[in-house]
Amino acid sequence: MDAGLKSFDGISLPENKSIGFFVPEDLRERWTLILGFSKEVLPSLLDKLKTIDFFFHDSERTYQNMMFEYTFAYKYLSAGGILVSDNVERNSAFDDFCNATKAQYTKLYTRGMVRKLR
Repeated sequence: MDAGLKSFDGISLPENKSIGFFVPEDLRERWTLILGFSKEVLPSLLDKLKTIDFFFHDSERTYQNMMFEYTFAYKYLSAGGILVSDNVERNSAFDDFCNATKAQYTKLYTRGMVRKLR
């Protein structure tokens, strides 16, 4: 394992384990790790996928990045799809996004969830 991956975003990985070690063997062929900044990798990924049912934000916690991810991912979210965000207490991005989209949302501690109705 690359020495630079022993710690990822401040989280230490168990000895002899790599990122994604929780992905079951029978799902590995459907799993791809994409490293990079959201603004660089998310547009091409979502354009390729066309529609998503679930999006989880747990990356850079700046207002700009969070708003970018919410706004961009929401466009690709299917009706009934769920957008979940960690660290909603860090800034007003989640509240601002929900107010702008008039989405109904739930917040619990440091997480927020939006369900796209249509």
